[in-house]
Amino acid sequence: IHLRRAALGKAQVGAQFHLVLYWQATAPVEGRYTVFTQVLNEAGQLVAQQDNAPAAGQAPTDAWRPGAVVRDPFVLGLPADLPAGDYRLIVGLYDEAGRLRWQLPNGETSDHVGFELRITSDE
Repeated sequence: IHLRRAALGKAQVGAQFHLVLYWQATAPVEGRYTVFTQVLNEAGQLVAQQDNAPAAGQAPTDAWRPGAVVRDPFVLGLPADLPAGDYRLIVGLYDEAGRLRWQLPNGETSDHVGFELRITSDE
């Protein structure tokens, strides 16, 4: 399974943060995974999270056809008392056995992919 792209919406304190993940399997997927999306502060503490089956349960991973791209939208609520600043969004897959590890483009393996995220205030 590859994360082909992540389209990140505007991240604003006290608002809903929209993102869309685009997944692609290169071979049949035997497991049924849940996707996690987490926003972490500079100390690595969780400040927002949403986990769900791909496409809100409409596209389970064990039904993915090799080569097909799966569009997977998410909405995370960002707390109103969250300070504006730099955060990290991490994304990955898990099942009852734990997080799925995969090879990153740089050759390393990881259980998530990370993105820098700037959260602004409405002021």
